[in-house]
Amino acid sequence: MDIVREAFITALCKAAFPINYTIGIIKAASSRVASFRPDAAGLERKANGDTAAADSKNRNQIVAVGTPLSSSFPGAVMLTAKNITCLNTLLDITTALGDLLNNSWILVLASLQHLSWILGMNQIVPGSVNGLAKQRQRANESSQSTILTNVMMSDLPELTKRFDDVFRQTRLLTDTSLEHVVSALCKLSQDALETTAASRDPSLFAVAKMVDVCLVNMFRIDTWWTVVTQNLTEVAGNTNPVLREWGTDAITTLVKECLAYDFRPSLHSNHNLQNKILHPLLALSRIGWADVRLKQFNCINHIILSFAEKIPSCWRPIVEVIGAVNGIADDALIRAGFNCVQAVVSDHLTGISFDCVEQCAEAATRYGNQTLELNVSLTAIGLLWNIADHIFKNRHSFDVTQDRLLESMLTLYKHLSQLCLDIRPEVRKSAAQTLFLAIASHGNALDLPTWHRLIVDVCYTLLKCLEKYCMTASEERIGDEEDGKVVMHHSRDTAKKQWAETWAMVLPTVTKTVLGNLPVVVKLKQPQQAWQGILHHIQRGGISGLEEVSMSALKCLDDIILIGEGREQDKLPLDITVPMWDDVWKACHGVGVGLNDLMRRSPNIESLPSQKLITFYTIIYRRLNHQVRNNFTTEMFRKLQDVFPAIMLPVLNRNASKMMACRAEISPLQDSVLQIAESLQLEVLKPRSPSPHLITELFNLWLKYARHSTSHAVIARALAMEPEYLIRWWAATFSLFSETAMQRVVELYQQTHAWKLVMDSDTLSNIIQVGPENTKRKLHRQ
Repeated sequence: MDIVREAFITALCKAAFPINYTIGIIKAASSRVASFRPDAAGLERKANGDTAAADSKNRNQIVAVGTPLSSSFPGAVMLTAKNITCLNTLLDITTALGDLLNNSWILVLASLQHLSWILGMNQIVPGSVNGLAKQRQRANESSQSTILTNVMMSDLPELTKRFDDVFRQTRLLTDTSLEHVVSALCKLSQDALETTAASRDPSLFAVAKMVDVCLVNMFRIDTWWTVVTQNLTEVAGNTNPVLREWGTDAITTLVKECLAYDFRPSLHSNHNLQNKILHPLLALSRIGWADVRLKQFNCINHIILSFAEKIPSCWRPIVEVIGAVNGIADDALIRAGFNCVQAVVSDHLTGISFDCVEQCAEAATRYGNQTLELNVSLTAIGLLWNIADHIFKNRHSFDVTQDRLLESMLTLYKHLSQLCLDIRPEVRKSAAQTLFLAIASHGNALDLPTWHRLIVDVCYTLLKCLEKYCMTASEERIGDEEDGKVVMHHSRDTAKKQWAETWAMVLPTVTKTVLGNLPVVVKLKQPQQAWQGILHHIQRGGISGLEEVSMSALKCLDDIILIGEGREQDKLPLDITVPMWDDVWKACHGVGVGLNDLMRRSPNIESLPSQKLITFYTIIYRRLNHQVRNNFTTEMFRKLQDVFPAIMLPVLNRNASKMMACRAEISPLQDSVLQIAESLQLEVLKPRSPSPHLITELFNLWLKYARHSTSHAVIARALAMEPEYLIRWWAATFSLFSETAMQRVVELYQQTHAWKLVMDSDTLSNIIQVGPENTKRKLHRQ
């Protein structure tokens, strides 16, 4: 029965074409028939001879001339009235007896494909954005366009309708027959892919009719969905742009039509069907063509806007699709994909699972990290804030463990910290502000172990990375008028300065985070690590050699002192223990030592710290000494002399080509350094002082001040003066300072000469030794 059917269909299909027009599939069928019917070849030759005679006799009955789809047929194809009659018969049989065709469907569909090509029938994918009513693209279309007689032209609309009826009637076929139809269309689609590999124009017949068949058989989607979408995905990944576009439109059209279809039971309650329908869109993410991804994103956006209520349990594949942006190098794709993420986070965050919320955070982070669209990155940071706030507000309603919730919040903070290291300063600034706003707003939901990881693994790691990137950043100018770029302010015209701005912004914010949560910090498993960690980063910033960062670090120390004293916004003083204050003092001392070292290594005046910076440092040091006055040790006093008065600089005119001798006077910096020794002297001399044993070290400090007018070697390299001129200039600059210090020494000795510690020490001999030096210097200056 199968052989008879195949022989009949084969003969009918061949009769619909001119002699010698070869279709590979029909030729193969003829060979199979001949192997079972030895006389078939003779009968076929007789039939072909009769047909040839009839064609010769009735050549004036040609009704259409078109381009062959078959590559083996030379020249144009001429269809006669007899061919059209056979075609109509074939359509009648297919429409009425489709369930009996079985494997012969491939013969019928192959014939219809070739005939539609020859007759110039346009193919359409219903429901697509532009209808895809496109003419076939041919290299020499103008010379090989279809020519129809008037009669044929008037019959073509009806013939086209009959073509379409063949596929509409498939809704009446059995599941087995439908599988044969789908299998045949997939085979023709594969042939079209091979055609493009041979650099020939592909037929779009199989793709278009596949969509037609699927749309009328939506009620039995399980029969065809997997086979069809796999085939269309392969088509969408083809190198031919037309075929690729049609394959993508076919998939997106089928997905949208399926979501709009009224299934029984409803799609809303069928989780497996939701996943099945959306899976092909996920498969498109593995295709690198920009046009495919753009249509994919547009389809997802349409689904979010129109069918969100139908897929309550299937947001995961959607977010996975729109989050797959790694490797995209097209700003239009970035915008299209981000619109989808924005729609999900803005309108549907409350209706999706916790897993999908985490996915949204990952997706927003990827869009924040991309470098094609700055506005997208900045808006993505805002979405991360929305997600963090959503998790915090709904933390008690999520069906997850507390550990999972805290881990998710910590991961989100890490995402924001990664964005704080973006190459674009605008993104870094926005991410840093958002990160620490989220910590300040949601920190009370964190437990102690999470707080420890937040401070150490997120905040301190961020500061470490900022230091690394800043110190290795380029110092070449970024803006240049000759290049047509925007000219930047001199304070931000290099990558190093821009990284310094970020570092200077993040450091005090981390400090305030630690100080604002100090009651939590002291309860951590390793509170010393957290406390010393922030002081370490403050010290690193202070000795960075970058004015902006150093000033920011000093303000952090100032904040610690203010909060410890309870003088910030009428707050009560924090319970900073004595060991913690000792750590602060060590960090502050380390900053001073580092600044001295920077001055020794500075190659020029421009690289020296400013008077403002050093003056601020001395003020902080003096106030910090007051905080630790009851625990000031001899060792601390000696370390103090490592910094003062060596840290003092003269008032320098950085724009002057030659340093001129200045009028001797006490500068604000010198006055502040003198006040450090005076404040310590008050503590040592006050009644019932806990530190009278420090009197000898106090003398040593004053005497070192008195000698400072001869200590020019510290920054001699940066000043680049002649040695003799440098000695005179330095002595003139600090003579009044040293004289003032010597006066303080004399006054102090008058008060304490009777102290046993003073009498037993070498204080008097040291004073006698320094006195003549000052007198000699004064006479030399006069």
